[in-house]
Amino acid sequence: MRGYLIIVTDKRGEIVTYKASNEFLYENRENLRKLIPNTHFNKECVRVIPARPTEDNRGPGAIDGR
Repeated sequence: MRGYLIIVTDKRGEIVTYKASNEFLYENRENLRKLIPNTHFNKECVRVIPARPTEDNRGPGAIDGR
């Protein structure tokens, strides 16, 4: 899943407005700031390791040619 979070602040750093594809991104923005780009994270914006593909959801080019 891809999403976005845009925050507009004033000169003092106070949030003026925001727009988010998912509300949990704004609610957990402090955790989100700690992550580096392209990191997998859960709905609490805590880093997680992505699940390995299973036999049923492998894409084209799997080892057995399916």
